[in-house]
Amino acid sequence: MEYEKFETFAKRNAFRYSTKRNSAYTVYLAQVKKIKENPVQYLKYMNDKIQLPETKKEQMFYDYFNTILPFDRNQYAISKYDPYRVIKRSLFEENATELPKTLDDVSIPIKRDHYSPFKLQKDEDAM
Repeated sequence: MEYEKFETFAKRNAFRYSTKRNSAYTVYLAQVKKIKENPVQYLKYMNDKIQLPETKKEQMFYDYFNTILPFDRNQYAISKYDPYRVIKRSLFEENATELPKTLDDVSIPIKRDHYSPFKLQKDEDAM
């Protein structure tokens, strides 16, 4: 998420944010490499987490987006169960070098309707 955040910022101000973007990307790639080089350790950890019932209940955001603007939580929020599945599938089964950037790029079905559908606010709703 840090890389995605600074990547977005760097599009607006490359001089100010490109170094942070590159640094965050380097850290991200190092973590991916660490996970892929230690499959026994990380797969055991992920399998243990997947088995916990609370992992399916807790929510998190998969990718970076601007939370200041109105947004549909179903577009970005998933259970903590799903990233473990995405990591296993992407890094170990598909042998990818990075995780999918957005939920739309994920190759397995992800439950995304944890919240009521997003409704754009109208002027009369605010009064």
